[in-house]
Amino acid sequence: MLCTRYFNLLLNFNPMKTIPTFTVAQLMEELKKFPPGLPVVTNGYEGEYENLIPPKVISVMFVPNQPWYDGQYRTSTPEEPAAMEAVAIEREVRPH
Repeated sequence: MLCTRYFNLLLNFNPMKTIPTFTVAQLMEELKKFPPGLPVVTNGYEGEYENLIPPKVISVMFVPNQPWYDGQYRTSTPEEPAAMEAVAIEREVRPH
C-alpha cells in the first residue's frame, strides 16, 4: 500500500507547481504603486545599483539547491522537460 501511494505521488508530482515565482501581473500591480516617471534600477554586480536593459523572454529551469551566490534558475533549452519560459529583467553590463 505504501509503495503504491509513493508511486502515485511520483506520477502526480509536478515540479513546476512548487517553483516560487513572481509573475508579470504581480510585477505590474506592484509598479502601479509608484510614480510612472520614476527610474527603475537593480542591484549591481558587487554592490550599489545599476540600470536595466529591456526585458526579454528566456528559457530557464528551476534548480533550488544552488549555492546562495548563484541564481535558483539556470538557462535551459526549451526541449528540456523542466524548462519554462520566464521574463528576464537584467542589469546593464558596462565595459570595465
